Amino acid sequence: EKMLFYYDLQKRALESYVIESRGSGHYLSQVVGYLSGYYSTIAATSSDNPGEVHCSTAAYSALSAVANTGSSAALACDQNIVEDTKYRLSKVNDEFAAVNSLLPVTGNVAILSCFTEGYIFAEKTILNCFKVASSNFSVNYKDVYDSVVKDVATLLGYESSFFGNNS
Repeated sequence: EKMLFYYDLQKRALESYVIESRGSGHYLSQVVGYLSGYYSTIAATSSDNPGEVHCSTAAYSALSAVANTGSSAALACDQNIVEDTKYRLSKVNDEFAAVNSLLPVTGNVAILSCFTEGYIFAEKTILNCFKVASSNFSVNYKDVYDSVVKDVATLLGYESSFFGNNS
């Protein structure tokens, strides 16, 4: 059940990123939009003082530099989130694959081990032995499980705050 949930999360995150892929133009237009009041002020001041073109040009250049710096920083931040998402998705995939590859072997070894220990009849049933063997497997892979839970929680946070954000 947790694996199906995780793969659905992975699918949603990757689809959202492909659909809403953002380039530097996206960030620049966002920042310029946030600074539109300042751009309007420069334009109004320029029209009120037509002889001071150099001041308006300097103010516009300085504000444009702020917009470019802000949009570059936002793009870099989102690129870091995307790279961390790729890393965590790959890590969780590898952890699931490693555990999944061991499950059949663990089950078969546990059953054979139970047979050789005589867990077949009466109170020494093979089911009791298998429960003990499978609980040992669970204990040994608790750290892997905890790591997956932590990474999936981070990915869920990214999904809602980054991939789910249209701006």
